[in-house]
Amino acid sequence: RIAFATTSLVRFTRTEIYRGYRDTLEAAGIGWDPALLYECAISKTGRAGDYELNIGRQIAGRFLRDGCPATAILCINDMVAIGLIQALAQNGIRVPEDVSVIGFDDIPLAGAVLPALTTVHYPAQEMGRLAALMLMDSIATGEDQTALTMSLTPKLMVRDSVAPPRAL
Repeated sequence: RIAFATTSLVRFTRTEIYRGYRDTLEAAGIGWDPALLYECAISKTGRAGDYELNIGRQIAGRFLRDGCPATAILCINDMVAIGLIQALAQNGIRVPEDVSVIGFDDIPLAGAVLPALTTVHYPAQEMGRLAALMLMDSIATGEDQTALTMSLTPKLMVRDSVAPPRAL
């Protein structure tokens, strides 16, 4: 039972990550349970930049109220994962002993928190660089070069926030 913790699914990238989560569970014969979707609207109250940490904390509260129904939680990004881990720890839930947590982005902080966050490294900087190069080339030549296919491979960065699957 793998839960999905996310900010609002309003951006294309977020919905694609969620679709990948669902499709991967289905392909593995696990099946996805819509009750394990923990979606929280972005509230930009508090200090700048804290809203994703706060979303992780809010989702942890809902997860705890639901009786910790999953053995693992995939988070939409590392900041949500870090906030979630913090709130779980404050409530006596140990990561990864009680529940595994995985982030997405591989921000520099991911390896510095305790436990070090297992996360998906996605080459977003490379994707942005390629998009900028395409834009500059289009401006320079005056030609619209929209037909381009590129494949950037994500990589799982295994650290300390996951444990082998346990029986329910």
